[in-house]
Amino acid sequence: MSFFIKRSIDVMVAGTGLLVLAPVLAAVAVSVRLSMGAPVLFLQVRPGYRGRPFLLYKFRSMREARGPDGEPLSDDERLTRLGRFLRMMSLDELPQLWNVLRGDLSLVGPRPLLLQYLPLYTPEQARRHVWSDADRELVADRIDTQFVGTPGQVADQLERLRDATEADELIITTITYDHADRVRSYQLLAEEWARR
Repeated sequence: MSFFIKRSIDVMVAGTGLLVLAPVLAAVAVSVRLSMGAPVLFLQVRPGYRGRPFLLYKFRSMREARGPDGEPLSDDERLTRLGRFLRMMSLDELPQLWNVLRGDLSLVGPRPLLLQYLPLYTPEQARRHVWSDADRELVADRIDTQFVGTPGQVADQLERLRDATEADELIITTITYDHADRVRSYQLLAEEWARR
């Protein structure tokens, strides 16, 4: 599906949804305000298209509460009865229609994790954030990462990394107990790679 068609559908559905659900949005907003006070919305920075940060909107489902040490209480202790209901019915997610309308999110597709998780994405997950030429240039000479597993699993991960970055060269080092183990691990990986 072309970007233009997908974006047009996102705009039409999100715009219509915001209009049709306006009474529900208003009722939830008033309920949150009366139950938990201000602010009504929970805002969080998330990575969007090409990793560009944006503010994600949700209705609050937890109260601001801290323990004697000044640290926030656990999520279970802060989650209110109303918040539990909002989450169960996914009503806390409704403000994200605004994110869809703005182009931060799409109706169909993965929901972005926190920015701090971007470096932990596998190459397959990183594909969700379309790579630009500038992105590829940053990793053209080297990507520092670790793969653990059988030769087949490592070869699969290397293939995904190569495909995601379009790298024409991968430098592989292994960590083993002694020289013989290291040589054998290279042999096993080379044999697996040759079969592909």
